[in-house]
This record gives sequence, structure tokens and C-alpha cells, in this order.
Amino acid sequence: MVIKISEFVEKALFNEKSGYYKTKNPIGESSDFITSPEVSQVFGELLAAYILQSISGHKGKISLVEMGAGRGVLFYDIQTTFQKLAKKNDQIANLIKNINFNIIEINPVLQKAQAEKLKDFEVSFYDDIDKFIKENTDQKIVFISNELLDCFAIDQYVLTESGWRERVIIEDGRKRSFSLGPIDKKVNEFVKKEIGDVLVPLGGVYEYSKSAREFMKKLCNILKCRDGLAINIDYGYYKNLFVNSLQALKDHKKWDVLKDPGSADITAHVDFGAMDKIASGFGLNSSFISQKEFLLSLGVERRRKTLIEKNQEKTKEINLAVDRLINSDEMGDLFKVHIVWA
Repeated sequence: MVIKISEFVEKALFNEKSGYYKTKNPIGESSDFITSPEVSQVFGELLAAYILQSISGHKGKISLVEMGAGRGVLFYDIQTTFQKLAKKNDQIANLIKNINFNIIEINPVLQKAQAEKLKDFEVSFYDDIDKFIKENTDQKIVFISNELLDCFAIDQYVLTESGWRERVIIEDGRKRSFSLGPIDKKVNEFVKKEIGDVLVPLGGVYEYSKSAREFMKKLCNILKCRDGLAINIDYGYYKNLFVNSLQALKDHKKWDVLKDPGSADITAHVDFGAMDKIASGFGLNSSFISQKEFLLSLGVERRRKTLIEKNQEKTKEINLAVDRLINSDEMGDLFKVHIVWA
């Protein structure tokens, strides 16, 4: 049986009974991977400061929403920072009074973890973005996500001497393997139209996520209608290098993508160039920088110094965590920050 990669990944990740994101808690040192908010509180603190700066002066109601909120750590750090700053600044205190806090999460296991982590805060939970949109009308939308877009399934196409051919999965009983689909004029023309005049070497791989693009269109429409702001942080690229980025992770190690679907996280690098093109099509503004540049611009080194001064016994721990966030050979250059606003 021939299966599209996107169909295989969708089932492995989102099947109601066995899907990885429906049944597992994937985040943490003892799980399959760790995210920036889990590395250091500094990540959430600086993001909170950026959000406050971005909405400063807004007089109406604001819906702040995180989609795919992990164990709730980022939202916890953001709200804690808001409260600390509100005690020192009346303007911030008045601004925060107009914010309602929301999480969109499809994973029941993580929903419980989020509810526990955020039990001291007032947060509305949704399992679908459409429900959130329906119940939060006439409000400015501030949307944040960290490692969300890489979860959308991709399809792959490989340039051969006979043109672009789709990479597919062959399933024979319990055996699965990757293969190339037949020569197809429609497939070849589709990819050529997508990439334009870019020169690609033989064997180059073009990755295309229909679901990610559909989601981005929905998000951009919300931003345009609600005077919104979106901050999406993930690993990805702006200029396509035409390499295979499909991977699976389990216990913080690479895993066979085709082995035991539902037991490991399956991701691919985000095509931020495509996401940016969609935003531009809606007439929205955007910026795209590395996580390193983003955090440095927000004063991560100043925050590091302050934390060390207050917690000198944890100097090594603080340095290791901050370095992990911004060093080029760790998360600093791998992760990108794509900001879109009306």
C-alpha cells in the first residue's frame, strides 16, 4: 500500500486513540524533547516584556492566546512577569486588567498539566482554534506559539533526472519504507510552480505542508480582522535549502520515522518563507530573526546578570541555561522568531 507522508504523520501524531499528541506528555528532561521555556524562565520573562511593549497604549480588550502550550511553563512565566511588573507600574497594571488569557490545546494529557501549572491564574482552555475565535470577538488578538508549526505534517518531493517525484511510504504488512512515486506531470508542474526559477541540485528535496499553510491563512485572517499580533517561534528556514528535514525524536534522541508510529514525535523544519508570503498576501507586516537576535535585543544578557546577582549559588546553572537559549551551536540560530502584525 502506498501512503502519502502527510497522511502517515497525521495519523501518527493526531489519531484520537493512539496519536502521539493525543496520548503522550512529550516535553521535559524525562520525556522526548525539551523546549526553550523549559530551559530557563528568562525566555518567558523577555517574551512577556515584548508583548507588553507591543500592546502599550491599546485601550480595548485583548485576548492573549498560546496554542500548543506544552506543560504551561511559558504561559506561567508570562503571567508571573505581568504580575510582577504590574506591582511596580500602574500603567502596566491597568493594561493587564484588559487582557484575558487563553490556551488552545488538543492534547488531554497536556491540558491537565497546564491546568495544574496555571491553577492560580484565570485561564480559558480550548481544544480548537475555531472555538476560541468564536468566543473572543471584537478583541485585539495576541497569538503566541513555541514549537507549534513544526508539528504540521509535510509531503516531500525529490528532484530526479525525470523531474520532481513525490516521496511516499510503502507499507507491506508491518514493514514500511520510503520510495519514490511514479513520474507524474501534475506533481512535476506543481513543484516547479512552487519553487519558481530556483536552481535545485539532483536529489534535492522540496517539503510542502498544506496544513501549515491553511493554518497560517486562518491565523492571518484573524490578525487582519482583529488588529492582531502573532509571535511564532520554531526551528525552520526562510530560504529553502532543499534538504530532508523530516525527523522523529524519542528520549531526546533521533528515532526511525517509520518505526512504531505514535510512540515518537515527528517533525520537520518550518518553511517560514512560505509563512511570510502568506502574511504578505493579507497585507500584514512581519519580521524574521533568530532566537539569539530576538533575546539579545530584549536584554537577555542584562537579565542574566541580574539573576546571577540575586542567585550567586546558581551562577553555573543560570549561565548554562541562558547559553543554551542563545548560543549559535545550540538553540540560538536553529530557532527562529516570526512576528506578524496588522
